[in-house]
Amino acid sequence: VLAVWEDRSGTNGKHVIQGSVSFDGGINWTTPVTLTDTTRTSRWVQLRYHDGVIHMIWIDILSGTRGPIMYRNSSDFGITWSTPINITPTNSNSTRINMFVKESAIYVVAASGGVNDREVLF
Repeated sequence: VLAVWEDRSGTNGKHVIQGSVSFDGGINWTTPVTLTDTTRTSRWVQLRYHDGVIHMIWIDILSGTRGPIMYRNSSDFGITWSTPINITPTNSNSTRINMFVKESAIYVVAASGGVNDREVLF
């Protein structure tokens, strides 16, 4: 079992995403690890599992504005993770993210822009 959550343990109380793994159905858990940059606010995590790989996306908030959608994955049930990568422009102002994985393709969709000028990113 993999559990992830938002925690305010980042620099100056910023939100970070943490995770922990249980190999016995939730009786015991590994020590929580921080999965995102502690100097940024990271929110709205999404996970998908496909063919032995856990895929994770989230939004980083930069200077009070929604920033890029970030991605990383784990092929050992959440023990170790790939280096995070930015999959959208830094100023994408993304919100309402979702992800779908099929075969070797990862599809991410999000709303982008302000209140009156939303666009769809795919």
